[in-house]
Amino acid sequence: MSVTEMVVFRGQRSPDADGNQKCCNNARTIESHLQEAILAQQASTSGIAVENHVIPTPKVFTVDCGYYDALYPVQPAPSINQLIKVQASLSLGNEEPGYDIDSEDETWLAERGGLTAESDFEKMMELLEGASSGLQICQPNEARSLLKDFETDLVDDDAAASHKIASLIPRVKTDARRDASGSDIAYVAFRRRLERMQTRKNRKNDEDSYEKILKLGHDLSRVVILFDMLRR
Repeated sequence: MSVTEMVVFRGQRSPDADGNQKCCNNARTIESHLQEAILAQQASTSGIAVENHVIPTPKVFTVDCGYYDALYPVQPAPSINQLIKVQASLSLGNEEPGYDIDSEDETWLAERGGLTAESDFEKMMELLEGASSGLQICQPNEARSLLKDFETDLVDDDAAASHKIASLIPRVKTDARRDASGSDIAYVAFRRRLERMQTRKNRKNDEDSYEKILKLGHDLSRVVILFDMLRR
């Protein structure tokens, strides 16, 4: 059995006696201020009878205006030329459409033989899906007004007409929605993009954001270099 000796100092011989005493005094001061604040808060909310119902605040004093201006000098407003200007191309407004084209859409576009780009097709289908609901699809007149900015005859095309005439229910596998147990919707398997973890749209937005951040960092580094040159 080992015995460890404990060193005992007297008050006047302790090397850090003064420091310990100051720390104890500061701790008591902080704790008393906290206790006063807690008592004042309880008195104002629960009606406890105490002498001072005011929450204690640090002491303040007035200073001369010249002394304040010397401590906090007024900074002149920068001119317009000194402000950092961000180009409008860095805005994140140009996002990819929510519709994600798949192999069936690409096959249909190839068979149709039109000149519609895949990006334009995704934008058009996003507009048509937004105007449609679960019980009613977008009507031709409304579709023409939505697609007036696109040079396409998608609404009046024979292939689109055959798609509208043919029934989709026998060709689409039914599935039960997770949010509504027991309800089978025939069109639920037609396009379920919300469960895709990584789509082309998300990847494209990430790439665009990364390129914009790189360009912004490059511009800021050039601004720092220009400031250093002006200072020299």
